[in-house]
Amino acid sequence: HAQAGTSSSNNHAHSNRHHQNQTTHDRERTDYDITSSTAYMHSLDFIHDDNFIHLLHRRSMGFSAQEHETMQQIMHDYAQFAHDMIINDVEHGELQGRYIILTPAAQMCNRMRAFMGTVLLAILTRRTVFIDIGADGYAARFHGLFIDPGWQWELHSIPSTLQHLLRNAEKKKLTFPYESDSAPTQRKVHGVVADQVCGEWIDDTPVWSIDSHAAFLPVMARNYNLHKSVLERGDAEQFDYRFASYFMDRIASDGQEYIEQLEVLLARVLFQLEPQLQSAVDTLIHDTYSKAFAYYEHQGVDMTAFDVVLNPPPVIGIHIRSEYVLLMNPSECRGNRIERCVKPYEWFEACGVAAMDHAWNLNGVPPYLFIAADTKQAQNAAAEIFGEQRIYFRPFDKTGGSFEGIQEAIIDLVSVSSMDVFVGTPHSSYSEMSSILSQPRRVYDTQLEAYEFKWQFTAIEHLHRVPLNRMIVPVMTTVGWEIAKLNTYTTGRVIDIDIDDTPRAIFLPQTKDHKPDYQHRRVCKQSVTAGMGWMG
Repeated sequence: HAQAGTSSSNNHAHSNRHHQNQTTHDRERTDYDITSSTAYMHSLDFIHDDNFIHLLHRRSMGFSAQEHETMQQIMHDYAQFAHDMIINDVEHGELQGRYIILTPAAQMCNRMRAFMGTVLLAILTRRTVFIDIGADGYAARFHGLFIDPGWQWELHSIPSTLQHLLRNAEKKKLTFPYESDSAPTQRKVHGVVADQVCGEWIDDTPVWSIDSHAAFLPVMARNYNLHKSVLERGDAEQFDYRFASYFMDRIASDGQEYIEQLEVLLARVLFQLEPQLQSAVDTLIHDTYSKAFAYYEHQGVDMTAFDVVLNPPPVIGIHIRSEYVLLMNPSECRGNRIERCVKPYEWFEACGVAAMDHAWNLNGVPPYLFIAADTKQAQNAAAEIFGEQRIYFRPFDKTGGSFEGIQEAIIDLVSVSSMDVFVGTPHSSYSEMSSILSQPRRVYDTQLEAYEFKWQFTAIEHLHRVPLNRMIVPVMTTVGWEIAKLNTYTTGRVIDIDIDDTPRAIFLPQTKDHKPDYQHRRVCKQSVTAGMGWMG
């Protein structure tokens, strides 16, 4: 338990990076650089540095060019492998290759997370993967959202000859269930997780049929036996060997800090927005910052440090899942009315403020907010609680039951996490995917030794520099069983921040025996990495 602003003789995290004679300019350059490195948790100064939370929240400098290029090349080679397998089996009228068919469930982000895990498994086992993205009558499809990855990934878009062969092929059926509070389901989940972590996954069955909407990639990526079997095949030029030796090796040595590279880079290659959607994201971000500039100017903030084009003032992005807010706050949201959820809404904002860069001087003016919510009522509640003058959102006029509604949800998904700070909703797959796909526009340039603002990311060779926001979430409830569940879900992946303490109390790491008073204090959980959680 550390109080920000106090000293400690046992602060091994302080290291030697802050020398007494180091200038403030040099220190800031070092600080913004540090959390874009793998071993950042060993180097952050959470005792003395009052900007600690922001430094952890933002991966300011993106990823290394080598990491980005390696993932791109792996996925390019895998796509060619999958494409060739499809062509070959259609031409011969028989299955000579091996396949995985994913049948997902729930909403779009659950399907995307499950697909990422299945792609990882397909790469490591040299199988071509398809997704039945519209299973259960869902209106989703990848085409129209994301750029074609180089092979036909949607099951119902592949040639009818291959569809027929797959329907009649020998199959191994697998179910990767989502976490659950029920004892029978938990026993089943634990058995599946044990197999995902320890199983060898050597099987010549032509088709694996997987039913899942779970985020199992973080589990499967830690499978030692699967990693070993790939390396023992010994073909260093193949995509599976490079994937295992480059990314999985580093998870083994660097743990949770490095799994961010695997998850984010894989997602960025897989889920590249179609140009019209990326353009809509760029426009939405531009409009938000323009409105923020006008708001701060009207509120009397000293704007000499800001520029509407080159350096706009900060914005906090907040994702509000209204169903969760209402369920977890029965006493605060009287009559189950979202517009009465004042305390939970203000908790979202307070977590965002805690993660803001202290270099921004807003003269005490409340920050501007971009809101992504799942209902029109939740949007209107934000306007009522925070005031229409300091929030912005795209009007909610289409539901997720239509493809057009899904397109709009994806635009919001990427935009809300691309502001200066991103606040998510606990347990939300939407929030997790949003963090993974975030495109913050304030990029730290080591040569200029300053931030530069990017309204668009156009040069492909510089895409590795796109930053990342690791989301912060409010605990936002006094319901005991939910607090216990959330703590289990986030153990090892977050630090707890008591924002009611002055100065803020930081609990690093979260443990069963040493934790804040969740029932009576406002606590935020700041993610150590952007990525998925799993309760197995």
